[in-house]
Amino acid sequence: MNTGLFEWLQRELEEQEKTNGLTMTEILAMPDPLRQLVNWMLRQQSVDFAEIVAFVGKDEATPRAMLEALIERGIVYQVLNDDTARYHVRMASRRGRQIPLDIWQALEEKIREDGEKER
Repeated sequence: MNTGLFEWLQRELEEQEKTNGLTMTEILAMPDPLRQLVNWMLRQQSVDFAEIVAFVGKDEATPRAMLEALIERGIVYQVLNDDTARYHVRMASRRGRQIPLDIWQALEEKIREDGEKER
């Protein structure tokens, strides 16, 4: 097995353990510059550092600090492809609604109650 692939998989698993991803509520709670950057990155899906610098529109130090903060918190992750780093936002998966286990019993009781009201 390719050790590079194994190392990549190990890093991905460690990153997933670090965070479950970002929710829209957490994005809204971010300071404006970070929120704008994350929203833009979500629309782009994958960006490199030069694109981030162009979007932020400042010297390289500011976007680098922003990106490092997002990576440190597990919000953004880096993918290396042919020695080029691309950055992606890690979003939390949508949680399904929990259906009560006794749903059929509750529906049956509701139908029975409605039937008695009609009499």
